[in-house]
Amino acid sequence: MARCRLIALLLGLAALPGGASAAVDQALASEGWRSITLAGRTPLIVEQDGETALRIRGQGGVAIAYQPMRVPVGPDTCLAWRWRVDAGPPPTNLSRGSGGDLGLSLWVGFEADAERMDLLQRYLLGMAGLLSGPRMVPGFILLYVHGGTGKEQPWTRAPQTGGVGRALVLHPAGTATGAWFEHEVPLSGHFRAAFGIAPTGFVTELAISADGDDTGSGIDARLGDLRFQSCRNQGPGQLPPR
Repeated sequence: MARCRLIALLLGLAALPGGASAAVDQALASEGWRSITLAGRTPLIVEQDGETALRIRGQGGVAIAYQPMRVPVGPDTCLAWRWRVDAGPPPTNLSRGSGGDLGLSLWVGFEADAERMDLLQRYLLGMAGLLSGPRMVPGFILLYVHGGTGKEQPWTRAPQTGGVGRALVLHPAGTATGAWFEHEVPLSGHFRAAFGIAPTGFVTELAISADGDDTGSGIDARLGDLRFQSCRNQGPGQLPPR
């Protein structure tokens, strides 16, 4: 991933100087979704798919769609969704700063807490705040990933967040394709596992991204029925496919 792209994704998708804003389609925009492009990168198409799903598609490009919010996180708060990847990049090393293409990823951004952030996190948060204007940028990020090699350790450091995010691979690249898969993830438990501390009080942003720019791959991915709910699944976070 090039340096310009790293800065753009840093801490919840701060606006990138020199990158023009890409428009999500009108239906998504009316629901509060926004999108950005990265300078020198081909944008993928971001569009509504049915009544409850978002679709990303295209060739050799990048898509980032995000939605600001303020949702309280309690010990029994889960995030649930279903997703489907019909086409995506081959397995790539997610620990590298470049070349880590993903078929689909879901970002969960939590509010910042300067007292519990280290010096690097506070510095990066300050940079992101300068770039983002009035938008509240997250201080901690959990990434749920459809991609990678499958050999990644749980909650590996995510370079595309400047190192302040942690990623969990739910489906390695080339697996679980061509069908819908449902997930429910316990946000408080996953935050503790990823960062070793209790979560901050609110989720302030959700983002969905996909990219095939480094490998030139085609992308066709969907994510739908995204919702917060009381946890009902005590397993590792995956519900049966439907």
